[in-house]
Amino acid sequence: RVTLCRCGKSSNKPICDGSHLM
Repeated sequence: RVTLCRCGKSSNKPICDGSHLM
């Protein structure tokens, strides 16, 4: 699932790569 990143930690901005879940 592709989501816009709002946390700012994604290395694939502006797409959420799930890095905030780690």
